[in-house]
Amino acid sequence: MDMFARHNLKVTFLMNGLKVEQFADECKKFKSQGHEFSSESYEHEYSFMYTREQERESIQKTVAAFEKVLGQKPTGYLSPGHASTPNTLELVAEAGFVWWADPLNSDNPYTVESNGRKVVVVPYNVPGCNDYSTYGAGRTPRDLFQIMKDQFDYLYWEGEQGAPKFFAFNLHPFVSGVPFRTKIIDEFIRYAKGFTKVWFARRIEIANWCLEKGY
Repeated sequence: MDMFARHNLKVTFLMNGLKVEQFADECKKFKSQGHEFSSESYEHEYSFMYTREQERESIQKTVAAFEKVLGQKPTGYLSPGHASTPNTLELVAEAGFVWWADPLNSDNPYTVESNGRKVVVVPYNVPGCNDYSTYGAGRTPRDLFQIMKDQFDYLYWEGEQGAPKFFAFNLHPFVSGVPFRTKIIDEFIRYAKGFTKVWFARRIEIANWCLEKGY
């Protein structure tokens, strides 16, 4: 969080309902600084193990926890392990989420609809371009840094050709909170800031932009 503050970046938190309750003071503090709060299920339980009603109950319990602690609903939703069920989109729309991160089928956000309500898909992350890939595996943070640069460079090039793209980078505190990994994230942010016309946005900002533009 100190690193984000140095770069003046506002980020999107993805938390389950239980952790928002357990770390209420910290969550209130970071929300007051302008960071976004979105959610998973209540205890990081996998939705595919649930019936439709159990999945709905977990989502509703999470929403209630956010409203109690932060005074507002979570902005977006990700199924733990981004392993959604055939019911997830309907339940996400029903609960009033603005965006949903489970689908990984696009380099751009897009809008879907369920029961007359629009939800913006803001994809979570492409496999491999994630700090978790350096945790308990053979890939080093330096390997990940090169992957991130290559991913960014190609998407930026596509933007220069007239088709702007979306780059998602997701961090886990117990992974990237280790100094030798934090340093890599700091270097990548500095690298991306060296390019013009790059928007460092919270997911809610991207979702609202898509809805405003009608995408």
